[in-house]
Amino acid sequence: MARILILGGSGLLGRALQRRERAGDEVSFTHHRNPRAGSLDYDLRSTFKIPEGAWDVVICSMPLAKILMETDKPRERARDLLSSFGAAKAVLLSTDAVFSGRHGNYREDSPTDPITDYGRAQAALDEAFLVQCPAGLVVRTSFLFGGRAPHFDKRLGPLLAGAVSSAEQRWPENIFRSPTEVDFCAEAIWRCIEHGRRGVMNVCGERMSIRQFFTTALSLRGEFSPPPPYVETRPDVAIDTSLDPGIMETQLGIDRAMGWAWYRQTPAAGGIADVL
Repeated sequence: MARILILGGSGLLGRALQRRERAGDEVSFTHHRNPRAGSLDYDLRSTFKIPEGAWDVVICSMPLAKILMETDKPRERARDLLSSFGAAKAVLLSTDAVFSGRHGNYREDSPTDPITDYGRAQAALDEAFLVQCPAGLVVRTSFLFGGRAPHFDKRLGPLLAGAVSSAEQRWPENIFRSPTEVDFCAEAIWRCIEHGRRGVMNVCGERMSIRQFFTTALSLRGEFSPPPPYVETRPDVAIDTSLDPGIMETQLGIDRAMGWAWYRQTPAAGGIADVL
């Protein structure tokens, strides 16, 4: 049995990790704004050490780099947090924003070259994490989507609920990502832990344009009115930050297309109720 702590357990990925947790493990989780039965109150913006406990595994399931950017001393705060992991196996959620998007199909060993402040903060955090936690794992993912009612992702939730009209959107057909369904991502993280993975692992779905992603996701919910075709021309937008799924598929036995099977389990706006 492993004692596992999920930081950000009330968030989209934190809840998915709990849905797919392994039998026999003792899983604890934290909350910030949304308390739940059994959760530990933890505000990373004011407390830069993890809750005390003999944790075997600590999973950072929240956008840690974004949170640290809001603090007065992000590098020092990151160091304090990472040092508090102690001997626990640590897993850090990362993002494809660490890449410029000039090439696409980025591998785990591709050098980072971010073009945004967020991307630079995440790349610096990943590097510091792997130095301070040499047995740790950086899970690099892209465009997380999905969930369960009432906790659905911020991209599709408003569209599926009818709060926003798809016809009014601008979905670039020349910007490419690797959209990653949240339960798919959670399953991959658990398999990484089981396999003792360390270093960097891409956990990602199929490469597709932003327009193709939204069209596919909404088409699976019924008829919708697509917006006019749109081509992104801003120079500060990364063109193709798609991730290479090769190691994930061969070493974890997870096919990049599996995420859509989980997405189909949420047939309505907000999807199947989150009973956690």
